[in-house]
Amino acid sequence: QQAALQNASAAQQAATQQAAAKKSAATVTIDEAAPVTAPANSTVDSVKAGGTYIDVNKTTQTLSLVVGGQVTYITPIVTGNVRAGHSTPNGVYNVYAKQTNRVLKGPNYESFVKYWMPFYKGYGIHDANWRSSGEFGGTTYQTSGSHGCVNIPPANMPSLFAAVAVGTPVIVHE
Repeated sequence: QQAALQNASAAQQAATQQAAAKKSAATVTIDEAAPVTAPANSTVDSVKAGGTYIDVNKTTQTLSLVVGGQVTYITPIVTGNVRAGHSTPNGVYNVYAKQTNRVLKGPNYESFVKYWMPFYKGYGIHDANWRSSGEFGGTTYQTSGSHGCVNIPPANMPSLFAAVAVGTPVIVHE
């Protein structure tokens, strides 16, 4: 069987790996995820003063990782679908888990993601392999955005996932 895999094309190998990951993936039911937020006294200013945080800008549809007060990573994103009433909630939160190979379930959807970093109730940051690269960073969120999560291009998610620690503050704003 290994010989057959070695002779398979890169696309076939990727499909096989993704199918195996889906089969063994744990399921996260979005409505049941535990609500975890930043401490009550956390403000945007106090988080920024700490120097390391994730900045989710819904207006520019970008996510930036700030370390030591310097932007070290930036990526285009798609946030919650405004027209459908699924806007990503503004606030100050914390990444409360980092998980791989998850199936996210909610009303009327079930999506496999390779990387999942929840930050508030069922809201999180994850890869979105069902989106084309042209959908990220534009106006997609206004009419065809997510159910409230922050979607990241699949090619960009591994480096963000590696750079973020559990507990990292997340600031979501217009």
